[in-house]
Amino acid sequence: MDYLMFCNYCCKPSKIPTYIVREYFSMASHAFCQHCDEPNEIPQQVQYEAMKLKGE
Repeated sequence: MDYLMFCNYCCKPSKIPTYIVREYFSMASHAFCQHCDEPNEIPQQVQYEAMKLKGE
C-alpha cells in the first residue's frame, strides 16, 4: 500500500511506498518533495506509526 504526502510548499501530492515509510520515516525528521525539492517535516505521530510498521 502506498501513502500520500502533501507538500507544505507546492501542495502537490507524492506517493510514498510502504518500504520508504517503514525504513526512512521512522528515523528521519524531514522528507523532500518529489516536485519542488523542498524539505517537509515528518510529524512525530507519523514517525511513531512508521516505527510500529518497522517493528521497533
